[in-house]
Amino acid sequence: MKLPSNKLAQAKRLLTLSGLMSALGLAEHAKKSTKCPFHEDGSASFSVYKGKDGAGRWKCHAGCGSGDAIDFLAKHKGLSKTEACKEYIRLAGLPSNCTPATIEIHTASSQPAFDWASCVKAMNASHRSELATQRGYSRSFVDWLHQHELVGLFRGKNVAFPVHDAQGRVIGCHCRPLDRKGWFFHPTGTPSSHLVIGNIASAKVILAFESQWDLFAVWDRLGYHSRPTADIAAIATRGANNVKALVGICPRDAMLYAFPQNDRAGRDWLVSVTQFCGCRCLEVSTPAGPKDANDWTRAGATSQDLESAMNVAIEVGKPPTSPTLLSEPEEPEAMPFPVDSMPPAMAEMVAGIAKSQRVPVVLAGVCALGVVSAAMGLGLEVLSGSRRVTRGNLYILASAESGTGKSEVFGPFIAPMLSYERASVEHWRRHILPKVRAEIGLLDEEITAMQKRSAREVAPMDRDAVVETLAAKRARKEELEAKTKTPCLIAQDITTERLGALLWENREQLFSTSPDARKVVDNLTGRYSSSQMNDESLYLQAFSGDPVRVERQGRAPVVLNKPCLAVLWLIQPDLLKKLVSDDSLSASGFFPRLLLCDTLATPSRIESETFTLPVEVETRWDGMIRDLLSSFRDAVAPQQITPSTGALRLLNEFHNEIVDRCDTDLADLRPFAVRYAEQAWRVAVVLHAGQWGAEAPSHDLSVETACNAVRLIRWFASQQQAILARTRLSAATKLEDEVLELLQRMNKRKSQDFVTARDVHRARIKPTPDTSKALLALMESQGLLTGEDVTPPNGGKTTRIFRAAKNPSKP
Repeated sequence: MKLPSNKLAQAKRLLTLSGLMSALGLAEHAKKSTKCPFHEDGSASFSVYKGKDGAGRWKCHAGCGSGDAIDFLAKHKGLSKTEACKEYIRLAGLPSNCTPATIEIHTASSQPAFDWASCVKAMNASHRSELATQRGYSRSFVDWLHQHELVGLFRGKNVAFPVHDAQGRVIGCHCRPLDRKGWFFHPTGTPSSHLVIGNIASAKVILAFESQWDLFAVWDRLGYHSRPTADIAAIATRGANNVKALVGICPRDAMLYAFPQNDRAGRDWLVSVTQFCGCRCLEVSTPAGPKDANDWTRAGATSQDLESAMNVAIEVGKPPTSPTLLSEPEEPEAMPFPVDSMPPAMAEMVAGIAKSQRVPVVLAGVCALGVVSAAMGLGLEVLSGSRRVTRGNLYILASAESGTGKSEVFGPFIAPMLSYERASVEHWRRHILPKVRAEIGLLDEEITAMQKRSAREVAPMDRDAVVETLAAKRARKEELEAKTKTPCLIAQDITTERLGALLWENREQLFSTSPDARKVVDNLTGRYSSSQMNDESLYLQAFSGDPVRVERQGRAPVVLNKPCLAVLWLIQPDLLKKLVSDDSLSASGFFPRLLLCDTLATPSRIESETFTLPVEVETRWDGMIRDLLSSFRDAVAPQQITPSTGALRLLNEFHNEIVDRCDTDLADLRPFAVRYAEQAWRVAVVLHAGQWGAEAPSHDLSVETACNAVRLIRWFASQQQAILARTRLSAATKLEDEVLELLQRMNKRKSQDFVTARDVHRARIKPTPDTSKALLALMESQGLLTGEDVTPPNGGKTTRIFRAAKNPSKP
């Protein structure tokens, strides 16, 4: 296609980029830093600036594109380059007749139309059968693809898939030979656009893949081709380099499930998807063995396996509002607490209390988890490894505003334990204490008599036997004196010293809980001690069950061999902020042991019709807690749960996923993240106990219970990350400042105006080369750095270097 070069040049002189944007009604976007006109933008990601040639240029840092005025017009109106040039000349007010001087502009539209229909027609039944066998798809699914013109055969030998333009027209194909590897596009120059199944614009659920093979495998196995899927769509990006084109095509209220491949490139692809999809994104983990979703289905993954993986998918990013991924910290979202992950006796109590007290389900949910955890005590554990057992004691810290009903919600959940404790105390007072005191009295008399007699009558050679007998009687007396202490299941508002004594007096198991735990937190943080220092050492040991010695002022120390403490503290938001800001609690390991959440509970109106908790629901809850107390907390020795093969595999895969992510998106949360897998095992014990009660040791831990435990931990992890957002932002800003300072030092000492990931790693700003690369890439996306790939003149490895941006876009 030929266009007049002088006409185009004249148009550019007459109509600047800013003037064009004004003509299009977009004058407010013609700024150095503003919101992008091509996608919904929460903060500035778009820039208009002067290029090296003096002409106006534009760029969207979130990935919409960049270029000159003609590129902007083409992007805005969905035109080809040729069509945009014509329209630009028209908008500049010039006549459309041509002059002799011309330039050649090559575009895809100048080539002959691509005949996709003939490719579809060429793929016969034999070809479709071969494709189904090769990729492990059902024949009915491949026939469905063919009927919907989503697969064909190019030149009689290459399986091909359509490439669509912005108007939905097929402009080329993406091909792979059936008899060998290697992909190519036809015609040459065809853009590598996405492959889409369904209507993304109206979809509530979107499945995202890097490869179309993976998309087809999951769509086939889930049976979506044979049942209505109006609210579900799928997209294959056809590689990692094409992910930026996701910007603006996914509805903001959609849920995107990303299926990354099991390699480093898959992790990079996932990071790009979370950055550009513009909606909530959840990662669906493929087991460690298969390299991708298609391999997994070919290895035998069922629809139930895929659905289970989607059910426990973890949210891996927030909808991007600008290229600055960590801008201002956001308040925790009111994500739904997964009450359906709980066994019936727990779930119905949680839902009923929440409804009757008009509070968020999460406030009741944490109470249920905490009480069931405490009711087991030391008596139930799971075999979580070949030589490892894990108990079910949880440390839960939840915040809610004053006056929101914390005590009213807490009361019904703790009532069975309080009743059981009162009955235990009464039984002890009537039947145990009198006998213990009587035996202590007899021992005192026997010890006194033996001492007197031995002083007069015992020969020196018999002295050792007398000493041994006296020692045995004194040891028995100490053992009995411990039984003179009032039985205690629940401790509130006590010092760490007193907590140690109570654990010793109650077979090393206790429940520290309060609906208003301000005082116990003040004790923990040393408010009432002379040193004003935190006193969390006992809490650390009682979580893991490690031996600990508790010193007591003026009294003998208490030695605990395997303490077991469960914690449920409900506090107000101001106290939660105070704890989060205390770095020493994170450094010691106490804070990472907590399951944190902000319940977002606020005072609510009382409507005319109130809901009353059914008696049978409360009765089932009461019976379950009493069964757990009598069967496990009062047991002489702990009983073990054996995980099923599937449950063990799922929880181990969750562990491996978190380990891998500790080098990428969870690197700055490593002390917290490394506890996620252990917490999942602990929650699994709680859910198993809630399901089976006293019969828990007789049943294997099921895959369903393991899935539900992971779901709950993913929910708590998202809460924890939201609460720690401000701390993460501060840490991220500090790292960015260190990189910029390193650039200044390199420039001053070596006259080098750039840094590499290797330099950042050597400076110990980041612990590994991979995390150093990730930090530099993030700073580049934020506009703090500009990156460039450099290859030595004589060949060799290409290195990406980073320079300080002249006009940083980050405020």
